[in-house]
Amino acid sequence: MLRPFFIELKNPAWEAELVAFNNTDVDVPAKVTVDGVEYSDVGIHFRGNSSFGVGNGYKRSLNLSFDFVHEGQAIQGYRTLNFLNANGDPTFLRSVLSLHIARQYIPAPKANLVRVVINGENWGVYANQQQFNKDFLKDNYDTTKGTRWKIPQGGGGNGVGAFRYVDDEVSSYQSAFQIKSKDKPKSWEALIGLARILNKTPVAQLEAALAPVLDIDSYLYFLALDNVLVSGDGFWTRGADYSLYLHPDGRFRFIPYDANEMFSFRGGRRRGGGGGGGYQGENGVNLEPLAGTFDKSKPIVAGILAVPALRERYLGFVREIAEKSLDWDSVGPIVKQYRELVLEDVKRDTRKLFPTEQFLVGTANDPLEGNLRSFFDQRRAALLKMTAH
Repeated sequence: MLRPFFIELKNPAWEAELVAFNNTDVDVPAKVTVDGVEYSDVGIHFRGNSSFGVGNGYKRSLNLSFDFVHEGQAIQGYRTLNFLNANGDPTFLRSVLSLHIARQYIPAPKANLVRVVINGENWGVYANQQQFNKDFLKDNYDTTKGTRWKIPQGGGGNGVGAFRYVDDEVSSYQSAFQIKSKDKPKSWEALIGLARILNKTPVAQLEAALAPVLDIDSYLYFLALDNVLVSGDGFWTRGADYSLYLHPDGRFRFIPYDANEMFSFRGGRRRGGGGGGGYQGENGVNLEPLAGTFDKSKPIVAGILAVPALRERYLGFVREIAEKSLDWDSVGPIVKQYRELVLEDVKRDTRKLFPTEQFLVGTANDPLEGNLRSFFDQRRAALLKMTAH
C-alpha cells in the first residue's frame, strides 16, 4: 500500500505563500494526518534548488518538520521528512533505489514512496527521504552526538568543499561547509586538520595520517557508489552535494545527500581540474572508475586515490558493487514491486513532471533505450570489464 499523507494548510493560496517564504527560515504550520493520526502545527517549506523551478501547479519538493511547534512530536520516531518531487526522474525511483543500494555498504538515508494530498487535492507520488539529523545518527551510529555539515551544490567554489586547504581560519571554510549541529571550535579544527593532512602529507605517509581522522573504508565505499551509480551531480567532479559527519570517535564519515540524478547516461560531465587536470574520459555507463584521479583541486578524491593501497581497495569496492548491486536479477524485483505499487497513482497524478509513458518505459523489465534496466546492464558490463585483472 502506498501510504497517503494528508496535509491541510489554512491559507487557500498556500502555494504562493510557500513560494514567498522560499529560501528563508520561515515554515508554514499545517495539520498532517497519517494512518488516521493527526499531527498539529507541522512546519512546512519548499526545499531544493533546481527542483524548485518546475513552476506553479507542479509538484515541488517539501520539508516537513513535525517538531516545528511541539517539541518531541514525531512520526514513528522521525521528526523531519523530505518529500522529493523526482525532478529529472520519470521513474520516481532514482533516490529510493540508489539509497537502497548505498545502505548495503554504508550508512545512508532511508527512502520510500508516498502519496501526498494537500487541502483535499491529490499531488501524487513523492519520494520520501530521511533527514540527515540526530534521528539519522541514532539509527546508524547509536549516538546523537557529533557534528554534522551539509556541503551544498556549489561547495564554496575552488574546491573548498573537496577539502582544499586554504588556511587555518574557520571563515575560509564556512561557505562550503554549512554546519547543522552545535557549532564547536574543535569540530572546525578537526575539519581544517583533515584538509591540511590531505594537502600537506606525502603520499607514502597519507594512509597512516588519515586513519585516526577518517573512516577510510566507509569513505572509499562512498566514492565508489558515486562512481558506480553515475551521479549526474557527481561528488568526484563537484566535490560537493553531500553530508559530512564527525563522529565522537574523531573520524569523519561521508553521507550521500542528493540522489535524484543517479543512474545517469550523461553523468560524468567533463570539468576543468583547476590546473590539476580535468577528466577527459568516457561519461555515463562508461565512466571510468578512476575518473577524478588527477584533479588536484579536489584532494579528498585525487589525494586519496594517489595512495596505491587505497586505490586498489577502492577498485575492489567498485567491482564488488558492480557485481552485486548492478545485477538486474537482484535489483529488478525491487523496481517491479515499486512499479506495481505506484502505477495507478502515477496515472492519476496530474502534477507530475513527466508523462506516464516515460514512467512505464523507465521502469520496464526489458532493456529499453535510456531506462533503468538498460543502465544497470550496460554499467555492470562496463565496470566488470574495466576492473578485470
